[in-house]
Amino acid sequence: MEMEAYVLREFGDLAHLVELSTPEPTISPKQVLVRQCAIAIEPYDVAFCAGQTDGHALPVIPGSSVAGEIVAVGDAVTGYHIGERVVASRYLKTYGEYVPVNQRELARIPAEMTYAQAVSLAVSGQTAYQMIRHYLQPMPNQTILIHGGMGNVGRIAVQLAQNTGAHVYTTASTANVAKLNKLADITAIDYTTTELDTLGVEFDLILDTIGGETLAKSLAVLKTGGKLVSIVDEPETTRTDITATQEFLTSSGTDLEALLNMIVNGVLMLPPMEVVPMTLANVRVGHELVGAGRYDRKYVLVYE
Repeated sequence: MEMEAYVLREFGDLAHLVELSTPEPTISPKQVLVRQCAIAIEPYDVAFCAGQTDGHALPVIPGSSVAGEIVAVGDAVTGYHIGERVVASRYLKTYGEYVPVNQRELARIPAEMTYAQAVSLAVSGQTAYQMIRHYLQPMPNQTILIHGGMGNVGRIAVQLAQNTGAHVYTTASTANVAKLNKLADITAIDYTTTELDTLGVEFDLILDTIGGETLAKSLAVLKTGGKLVSIVDEPETTRTDITATQEFLTSSGTDLEALLNMIVNGVLMLPPMEVVPMTLANVRVGHELVGAGRYDRKYVLVYE
């Protein structure tokens, strides 16, 4: 059987992303087949299509998030059945009508959530959850700096850190500092006017979502015995009194489901979204917006 998908023929210009009829995916024994209902455009998707990430044989269906309905179940899958609403992050192949997903990556979508809401958290929200809960693990009264508090990872990470009782600092532009100070009991730093080393604060923990010069400056304000995690670049430092690593999202249905339930239970707030119909033109618009680096919401496409 055939399905419609957006296929990348060459890296670079999104003119090389075209709509084609392709074979419907087959699934392995531990996979389910999901009929796609919503996807989110992620920074990784933009970087991949631009040829800025790992090399991959072309043509390929890009995309890293899927939310939809299970239409087929592999022989070795347990606990899931046809008709269930699920969401996941996965490596490529989500810009299509049907997506194969490994059971370990699946999270059930709570009845109170839409496909668009669930998929908005599949990559960036899950990344924030893992960086805070698994890697940094803030404790009450520790000081934690989270860069990009109005970004898609930062919004969730700030809330997760607050819930631990840590003292949360975050960076943002001038306009967004005011927004952050209204939304939460945190210290928002205007990165356009304030250097980290002028704050007089040493941090126990730092989550770097920016990389480059920001990462380098962050290493200098990390307390002895402190820990820094970057989701962008590999930290380079001669300091032996700190721990500094680059970490990546590992798709986990268990983590994603826990995050979704925190939203439903009012522990966390969803990021703002722009929801548009699933068309090739809108996919290209989404890549342009997200790729510009200043888009302050999730760009979600839904099948109508």
